[in-house]
Amino acid sequence: AKAWALKPMPKPKPKSYPKPKSPSLSLSLSRTPNPKVGPYLAPFNPSGDDVINDALDMLGLGEDDTLWDVGCGDGRLLVEAATRHGCRGVGIEYDETFVERARKRVADAGFDAERIRVEHANALDVDFTAAKAIFVYLLPKGMRALRDAYVEVLRGGGRIVSYVFSIPDLAPQETRVHGGVTKIYLYTAASLPATDTEPDPTPYPDSNPRPNPNPTPNPTPDSTPEASGAATE
Repeated sequence: AKAWALKPMPKPKPKSYPKPKSPSLSLSLSRTPNPKVGPYLAPFNPSGDDVINDALDMLGLGEDDTLWDVGCGDGRLLVEAATRHGCRGVGIEYDETFVERARKRVADAGFDAERIRVEHANALDVDFTAAKAIFVYLLPKGMRALRDAYVEVLRGGGRIVSYVFSIPDLAPQETRVHGGVTKIYLYTAASLPATDTEPDPTPYPDSNPRPNPNPTPNPTPDSTPEASGAATE
């Protein structure tokens, strides 16, 4: 009888991701990409009405604000924010399919790209220096990779609301719970630990300070008023 042998299963091909298009406008993609963090930073997880209500309430948006939604998905949060609070919006989304969905939702709501802009970009490449209000939903690896960028936003007086996952080593100023499990966190400048709020160290942080190149000479006995016989009051 002929012996049967099981053939080895072929190795699955790695999933490829489309290269993000260069965003138009001044999105300032000047952050240094992190090769250790892949582009897949979060699954599509649409925010429910209760989450949107709490997130917008915690951010305290006004007409002069621009809300940045990191991982904006289909753009529902941006549209709600603009509708309720009259603010502008910037959406960052890596998946091109959801970029198109978000742009369609924005257009269907009557907003143009000047009011709500949805960019096809990797969040790891975006410079958030100008951001003052951020909503973010990313997996922990994305939160870790962007932590330093978030710290700079908070230092500048910005505020950040994160959904489900917290920002490492930062203390939320408010936490709201949905369904007994899912959390929404608010971060402000008060969330920063002391090491992130202190100014940059002096040029010579060692315990022995560098000598003054032009020291003030100590007075000699003959140069003091008492020694020279000068009158003193």
